[in-house]
Amino acid sequence: LNQTHNDPVSLGTSDTGTTDTTLNGVAVTFNNTLDAVTADTQGLIVNATGDTTFGNGVLDDNVGGLRPLTSITTDLTAGLAVGPGRTVINATSVTTTDMTGDQTYNDAVVLGSNDTGMATTTLTGNDITFRSTLDATTAGTEILVVNSSGGGETTFGQNSALPAVAGNTAAGNADGSDDNVGGIAPIASITTNADVTAVFNSANITTTGFQTYNENVVL
Repeated sequence: LNQTHNDPVSLGTSDTGTTDTTLNGVAVTFNNTLDAVTADTQGLIVNATGDTTFGNGVLDDNVGGLRPLTSITTDLTAGLAVGPGRTVINATSVTTTDMTGDQTYNDAVVLGSNDTGMATTTLTGNDITFRSTLDATTAGTEILVVNSSGGGETTFGQNSALPAVAGNTAAGNADGSDDNVGGIAPIASITTNADVTAVFNSANITTTGFQTYNENVVL
């Protein structure tokens, strides 16, 4: 079934004492802010066979804007994506713990209009990984800024040596080797900060504007 959270969501420590919260469903939607109860303590895993959506483009739907999450992982079950759905990011920013907080998107990612009506989405954390395709909602409109930290890597595409991501055969990456960025709808621009490494496992990265990589690039 679908999960739609229209009010601000705060993740706390579960009954078993674990700090990761796992949501399982068809479409999982956060139409408001999403934060940890205690900054840098709680993490989120979303396993959705449909779309996982952060923000609705109205008001201030930042993720981790008040209290960063320790990590965010979408569509992960035993190391494989669980369905052909997408992660749609309509939030202005998604923030995980500085130096240690990873963001791992195992399904296709689509950047949408954010909370301020502007076109820039900023992802901030340690390792930030896109294991499938990455596109704009409207070609040439959305802008991506990635700020990794703590010696983190920004990775576009899945290394073909890893298990294939399920549900992405239509995008031509059944072997994990063709996780194009902007292949369906080009992003306006991409900028990464000067941390350590940007890793390109994608066959193509397409923007309508500039691409600026302020760190070492590994192909």
